[in-house]
This record gives sequence, structure tokens and C-alpha cells, in this order.
Amino acid sequence: MEIDEILDYALQLPDSEESTPFGPDTIVVKTNGKIFIVLNLRSEPISVNYKADPEQIIIQKEDYPQFILPGYHMNKIHWNTLIINRQIPAKIVKDFIKTSHFLVSKKTKKKTPKSTKKSN
Repeated sequence: MEIDEILDYALQLPDSEESTPFGPDTIVVKTNGKIFIVLNLRSEPISVNYKADPEQIIIQKEDYPQFILPGYHMNKIHWNTLIINRQIPAKIVKDFIKTSHFLVSKKTKKKTPKSTKKSN
């Protein structure tokens, strides 16, 4: 997949929005205010960070050791970095992105606000 295809796919997922809080060379895609992918346009080759289940992180790096690395500038237990290329099938890349979105969105469910009214 190409970078624009990854970005388009990520933005189609529920409650997703794009921003550039780290400058124009780094695109962040969030769901409900929480990051689920980071596209690093400045690196060579271009890469994307995504969240994954800790058990899957290890398997993914073993399956694609040339293209999946520990999450660059991220928690290595929960994040991987994928080198963008056409070597990994688009379906697998989309699964990584969808899983990242799911893992982040399940933690951002809105909590019911506590009542501020004092009882007498």
C-alpha cells in the first residue's frame, strides 16, 4: 500500500481525524482524540506506527522482520513501525490499521460524568 491509501483507509474508520501536531512531515490519525496511527513522511523509507496486541507485536515482527520494527518513539510493547512498501499485502496492512483503531477506540469510551451535587 502507498501512504495515501493508508491515510484514506484510516480516515474511513469511525470517529477518525487527521492532524499534524508534530509538524507537516508527521501525520497523526486519531479516534476520539487518541492516536491510532502515526505516518512519518520524513523518514526514508516512509513508515507508519500502529498499535497492536502485545502478543501479535512479536508475531508480526517475526513474520516480516525486514518491514516491521519496534515502534519508533513509541512504547515497544504496544506499538510497531511498518516500513511502507508493496511487499506486505494490502489486506494485512488494513488489518493492522483496523486493529490499532479498535484497540485505541475501546479505551476511549466516554465515561458517564459523576454528579457534582452534594448530598445533605
